[in-house]
Amino acid sequence: MVNDGIRTELSRASKAYKDQKGKDIDLADCWDRFFKSRKNQMVATGHVFVNEAIEQMYTRWIQDPGASVEWNDRARAVRDALTELESHVGEI
Repeated sequence: MVNDGIRTELSRASKAYKDQKGKDIDLADCWDRFFKSRKNQMVATGHVFVNEAIEQMYTRWIQDPGASVEWNDRARAVRDALTELESHVGEI
């Protein structure tokens, strides 16, 4: 809704500019290109954040020969879950 409102106002401004200056300008198109670029940046930043967090968790949940069987089983389960999560990062 917000995006549509911004596009509507920019289209209105473009029309007013054309009425005053006699020149066509498409501010909504400029907005669309900016917004697409910004969304792509936000997604890329999110992917980096999630991938770094997964890597930190992998580091924390390593197999430890000195730890209990229960702890190593839990570590293996966490790492399996992280592997599954990592395979879905592209869906963000």
